[in-house]
Amino acid sequence: MPSPLRAPPRRAARALSALSALSALSALSALSALSALTPLPRRAAAHPTPTAPPYREVAAALHTWYLLQGTTALTQGVALFHDLQFRRLGLGEETQQHLLRAGLQRQLTPALALAAGYAHVYTAPYGAQPAAAPFDERRLWEQVALKGSYLGGRLEALHRYRLEQR
Repeated sequence: MPSPLRAPPRRAARALSALSALSALSALSALSALSALTPLPRRAAAHPTPTAPPYREVAAALHTWYLLQGTTALTQGVALFHDLQFRRLGLGEETQQHLLRAGLQRQLTPALALAAGYAHVYTAPYGAQPAAAPFDERRLWEQVALKGSYLGGRLEALHRYRLEQR
């Protein structure tokens, strides 16, 4: 005798999965918009209290990032990951950072990739509030990349989660 509880057809299950993913994206978008609209604490002009937190001076600036990112296949499911970035103040007038990130990536499924590697970051003194001296950072990193397809394949999204040991 057939069970009264039947699994939904494959197409309906995919539609339900896409709908739940879009709902999650909508919720994240709403939270982001809400946090952007939340007013920041204002400095009391007339009578600052001694327990008030210190406030920072803010300098607005235009920044430009030029980058080359990608993967180069080595074998089936294994690739060389590369990320080269030149971060500049203005439209390129002044060096901000140079970043080189390299590693190995393993494609576990069409929707899941794991990567790990080494990064070197050079930061220069720049802008209206420069650091005292240039400095280098060398760090290890790990990354999980999740790929999804929504709306019948008309929308694709890649979510990267990266940890860096600094």
